[in-house]
Amino acid sequence: GIYSVVAVIQSGGQKIAEISKPLYAINDFSEQIAGLTAQVNAIKSSAEAAVKAVAPLVTTPEYRLQRLAALGQAQGEYEINPHTELAAIEATLAALRRGQNPLAGERGELERAYLSADGNLVPYRVYVPKSYTGAEARPLVVMLHGVLGDERYFFSWVFDPDLIKGEAERRGVILAAPLGGGRLGAYAGKGQDDVIEVMKSVAQ
Repeated sequence: GIYSVVAVIQSGGQKIAEISKPLYAINDFSEQIAGLTAQVNAIKSSAEAAVKAVAPLVTTPEYRLQRLAALGQAQGEYEINPHTELAAIEATLAALRRGQNPLAGERGELERAYLSADGNLVPYRVYVPKSYTGAEARPLVVMLHGVLGDERYFFSWVFDPDLIKGEAERRGVILAAPLGGGRLGAYAGKGQDDVIEVMKSVAQ
């Protein structure tokens, strides 16, 4: 189930502050992870034309699956609800197995991942305006984070994400935020490759 750990600070009987953090209690889900991983591999190796056409999209649920599996060893940076995450991954894989593209109609702030040349899954963020239909070309704005940032940088408390998303909606532009070589990386070598690959992925 889903619980909250609440810390209350009081002084003289008066509540000064309250902090609440989510806690997700879930039984060992290694069997579910293994089953979904098998589905990922089946999509990759499928000989069906319809499935082969959408197979490259499996990188996003595969990345989310890897991150979820890591929760068994450590908390990580993301606050993930394993219950909803497992359901979302399962739904995406089920559509891909049917040869459907479940990602095409998604709008707003989205998490994506692509397979890099070194075989690693690399995450990035994209914002697609709600008005986007795919019927006409839209400008793509690539947002490069600074030191200690990552692909979530422009959609976090560091900036005003509502303002950034609002401008994307108003101007009708698509936003892409690469990882760019990591928090201490620079936009050369792998960092530069990351930017180019993200642009290709969004265009596709």
